[in-house]
Amino acid sequence: MIVAVLSAVCAPAALAKEGVVARLTAPLVTSPSGGVPVEFTLTSRENGRPFSALDVFVRVRTTDGRKLEIWPEERGSGNFAGLVRTRRSDITDLEIGLAGIASPGGRSDLMFPIANDPFPGSPEPLAAPAAEGDSGSSAALVVVIALFAIALVAFAIAVARFRTRRRSRAPSLTASNVPSTSDRRRSTA
Repeated sequence: MIVAVLSAVCAPAALAKEGVVARLTAPLVTSPSGGVPVEFTLTSRENGRPFSALDVFVRVRTTDGRKLEIWPEERGSGNFAGLVRTRRSDITDLEIGLAGIASPGGRSDLMFPIANDPFPGSPEPLAAPAAEGDSGSSAALVVVIALFAIALVAFAIAVARFRTRRRSRAPSLTASNVPSTSDRRRSTA
């Protein structure tokens, strides 16, 4: 039942990520202090509403084959900004995505299309494409639901143990351990 409730609550949020588009709001130029500021918005394709999320990242590929990843800060209402520590002339590709959890220790990222991509038709994708019909966000949803269920069971066990310990420590008065009237007279004499 808990899994069904979580699925009903989380599924619309996971599906909403599928219709999000990124748009660069400033040109990619090397700043005087070094590095390339990356400023962008995330919005829904359907209604243009801002999209906010934790774990949004920017990944660039450089001319020497390095992959640099930054975690920009959100500046409100789907506006993000960060600084990539390289020169503009060294960047050959740019991706914006949402980090996801995959099974054992990996990541299953959701990549957002960039409406004004400065590197259209990049020769080599930065991440392996998902298999046909495979959705990284649905795999992440399953993991989140499983972790929540495990946490709920662990909490229930902890509460049960706490109650058991509490009952065993409380003194109980039964006929066998209540001193009789004659026993009380002997101890006072």
